[in-house]
Amino acid sequence: MKLMVAVLSALVFISAEAFGLPVYNGSLSTPSGVTGTGIWASDFQISWEVGLQDGGYWEYSYFLTETDGSPLDPGAVSHWIVEVSPNATLGDFWGFTGSVELGDWQTEAGFPFENGLKLDYGDEGQTEWTFFSYRTPVWGDFFAKDGRAGGQGLNTAWNAGFFDTDPIDAPSDGSIGYKILRPDTGTTVIPEPTTVGLLGLGLVGLAARLRRSK
Repeated sequence: MKLMVAVLSALVFISAEAFGLPVYNGSLSTPSGVTGTGIWASDFQISWEVGLQDGGYWEYSYFLTETDGSPLDPGAVSHWIVEVSPNATLGDFWGFTGSVELGDWQTEAGFPFENGLKLDYGDEGQTEWTFFSYRTPVWGDFFAKDGRAGGQGLNTAWNAGFFDTDPIDAPSDGSIGYKILRPDTGTTVIPEPTTVGLLGLGLVGLAARLRRSK
């Protein structure tokens, strides 16, 4: 009986893992998690929600705001860049509501940004940018740029861990190494219901054979 309970518990766990779609949330803000210039030196926050969808693709949502969550100054984001893996193509991403480019960039803060999606739009009061991809989330970098809103010079912001090696830790809530979640090279494979069912039957059959052998 104990063996049967253990097998059924394993089946429930596998089913939950197969059908419980993960969602990860995190944020970084000035002054410790984000390095900024101009008015963004003390009042900038990036947060994100990355969730696996039923179709096996990921929804990447990013929120660029002041530290209290309110919109940045009107028209504040002229563009921002999120890291992607070197072999990515524009065809790996969709769902943008404005123009987007993929490439290597020279940031307005004076350092290069390689392998980045440049989101070259930002309506007045806009706080959220969303796109979709089959590429799985890993840890990486961002860079954002404004014009001269606030009258304190050029406003730029990037994660405090920008110059550090990207961690290889699994995606999770929060942040690791002052990095954000961003798209990687791999894709997600979700087991079909029939696959999980066959696995469950196999486990039950194994339990029965083990009981008979005693």
